[in-house]
Amino acid sequence: GMLFTTDPYQGRIFAFDMDGNLLDWLDTDLPPGSLTGMAFDDDGNMFITESISGSVYRVPAGSNERELFIQDALLVGDVAVSPTPFPIGANGIVYDDQADTILVANSQVPAVIEIEDNCGSAGAVSVLSSGENLRGADGLSIDRRGDVIVVSNFNSTVSVIDRDTGVAEIIADESDGLLFPS
Repeated sequence: GMLFTTDPYQGRIFAFDMDGNLLDWLDTDLPPGSLTGMAFDDDGNMFITESISGSVYRVPAGSNERELFIQDALLVGDVAVSPTPFPIGANGIVYDDQADTILVANSQVPAVIEIEDNCGSAGAVSVLSSGENLRGADGLSIDRRGDVIVVSNFNSTVSVIDRDTGVAEIIADESDGLLFPS
């Protein structure tokens, strides 16, 4: 197996073997601090989020070249509420192989966005869920039922979004020991 990690300050993605040996790295040429998330589909294609421009890039399996998958207003952050001099929009990302969709957290315009993957091209874009309880959404995953788990560092919460209704329910918070989780 391989372990992939991002270095957002250098705009690089590193691949290591399970013994910790560096196998390869990809220089994304993205602005420092903007490379925020990474996910894979079952075919080995990598999807990465770039938070400043509100973009998702695709790196085809076996390639070291990124291509723009989508740039959309729903993925752009709000610099007026940003702790940085730039917006932090597209952040956490997860690929849903059952639905062939990509889910992306917008940290500053609190929402989880769903994007159809039409064989490597972006399809319909929609808001799965939104609201202040998702502000600072960072980490995303999908549970066995297909519902979306969201970690919000701003709110120090973990929520579950019902995939059928879009309703987010907080399942853990500061009273459970969370402090700025990601």
